[in-house]
Amino acid sequence: MIDIGSYETRLKLAETIECDINDSCVDLYDDGHRTHLGASSIGDSCSRKLWYQFRHVKKGFHVADGDHAGRMLRLWQRGHDQEILINNWLSNAGYKVQMIDPETQEQFRFKLVDGHFGGSCDGKVWLPDKFKYPDPLLLEIKTCKDGAAFNNYSKEGVKIHNPQYYTQMCVYGYAFNIQYCLFIVINKNNDKLYIEIVQLSKDGAEFAIEKADDIINHETETGPNRVAMNPAFFSCKWCNFTNICHYQAANEVEKNCRSCKYASPDINGTWLCNKFNNNIPKDFIEKGCNSHEPIT
Repeated sequence: MIDIGSYETRLKLAETIECDINDSCVDLYDDGHRTHLGASSIGDSCSRKLWYQFRHVKKGFHVADGDHAGRMLRLWQRGHDQEILINNWLSNAGYKVQMIDPETQEQFRFKLVDGHFGGSCDGKVWLPDKFKYPDPLLLEIKTCKDGAAFNNYSKEGVKIHNPQYYTQMCVYGYAFNIQYCLFIVINKNNDKLYIEIVQLSKDGAEFAIEKADDIINHETETGPNRVAMNPAFFSCKWCNFTNICHYQAANEVEKNCRSCKYASPDINGTWLCNKFNNNIPKDFIEKGCNSHEPIT
């Protein structure tokens, strides 16, 4: 039995409990690699980064960084938890909210580019009768820390302040045939809300889908153009793929079929092995074989 009468023992116990919670959060919230290129990320400025993510070259930083994994996953989970709260607030105020597709009993999802590009929106919302606007709006909910990160939404609007979010919404609008989005950001420090009715761009969505197609069907062993040639560039310094991208660190590439130069995306979200001229079974993709040749 542990003796917690000692202050030093209690400190170590507290540290152990924190580690246990972090490990638990990784177990609860880490879903591993995403099987498709997501609309939520297609607005990122670096196509090569997106290509690495799509090809499962390496897991995200939240898993790679050990002790930070649980904390980062908790932060992202907080965003999902806020969706339920805002749904309740809107519904109580007389707005009709659908977060689940009644046909599938899951989130509203779409797939494009042979099933390799897609996403799921937070929901759809209908305004109360007093507004006399019968069509649904897309619902997109984000969380944000206090300071410039939050205040600049009011100064610039989401299109300027966070073009990645804006692109995401435009793609969703295109996929679900919706013209406007109710965009809500909740300040994690003080519960302030930023709300914007965003007009969505069909041209912007089509550009993003074309970009996704180029990334998914990129044919060379090295990826599409990177955002910068110098690894000291700001976003490169914080990118988990820097060593692979700028220094061809093949030893950091995970062994799986998608990170192999012989693999290529096929129809209906499937993958083809061009070495053995065969479709790759879904349950084998993350294992890879002894003929694995890493892409860099």
